[in-house]
Amino acid sequence: MKEDLMFYSAYEDFYSMAARSAAFGEYCREAFGEDFSQDGFSDVSQINRIIKMLPERPETDILDIGCGNGKLLRYLRQKLSCRIFGFDYSENAIKTAKALNIADSDFRVGVSDDIIYPDESFDAVLSMDSIYFTNDMPKLIGKIFSWLKPNGIFIAGYEDGDVMPRTPSADTSVIAQSFRKNGIEYSYEDISEETYGMLCRKRETIQKYKSKFDKEGISMWYDVVLHQTDSVIKGYEDYHKNNAIKS
Repeated sequence: MKEDLMFYSAYEDFYSMAARSAAFGEYCREAFGEDFSQDGFSDVSQINRIIKMLPERPETDILDIGCGNGKLLRYLRQKLSCRIFGFDYSENAIKTAKALNIADSDFRVGVSDDIIYPDESFDAVLSMDSIYFTNDMPKLIGKIFSWLKPNGIFIAGYEDGDVMPRTPSADTSVIAQSFRKNGIEYSYEDISEETYGMLCRKRETIQKYKSKFDKEGISMWYDVVLHQTDSVIKGYEDYHKNNAIKS
């Protein structure tokens, strides 16, 4: 049952709120530079770095694993000549994604372990803080690479020590081990300090929106977002020592 999936009910409620809240959209734009309906993942500067990594082809097919409400893919389509594909287990998220993205798009309700795409379908596959939603990481990594066209690229935002167990280094993380089990070369960039700065902005910004959240009747989500940033209160050294490593 879907209700048994990790965070399923919380994400259904989250995407229902995001679809109707003007205040949440304003908050995202101020905190992150764009409204992707972020629940913790990248700001616009990091997404723009990803754009520079994508293959330069006349038509680019991009899949987003755990695409949420499709706003990230919509942003990519505005910047690139591309067709966009996405899946998410949240029906509320996919309902919004389909409404926002009509042409050159395909959005499905599904989960990583079960969804199927033909081999060599995509020039790029993205997974922004969503690769954790699997019962078999090595098998999922192998499946993702079967979906890539020759010279395609897989880009993942990954936190070591949040949903996944923290390990001594990025090379010992579950995702790194899964790459090696599949014989896949990989590289990574530690963006923990960037993430700390983003969380600081997130905390500062959300506090300015308390009255707007209260007025819309979404005070619970104000509390959720503020709590997500408690880790930055004691400064970067404490944050880096006691929280997830982001890459």
